[in-house]
Amino acid sequence: MKKPPFPHPDWWEQNDSDGCEFFGYDNENGSTSWYLPDGSYDCDTRTPSEDADAWKIWEGLLKHLSR
Repeated sequence: MKKPPFPHPDWWEQNDSDGCEFFGYDNENGSTSWYLPDGSYDCDTRTPSEDADAWKIWEGLLKHLSR
């Protein structure tokens, strides 16, 4: 895992298809903002549920880092 663009991300995602990594930051309003390792903004999505296996943005790995 690469270094996140900002301190203390809540989530980490890696695509199976291309290995692209994303770091998610919970906005405390039901949405999460996602950034690439270089700090560029990607998108906002609904915040993943605690059951990460039931929630996917992309096919790949999803880890809840702030537990």
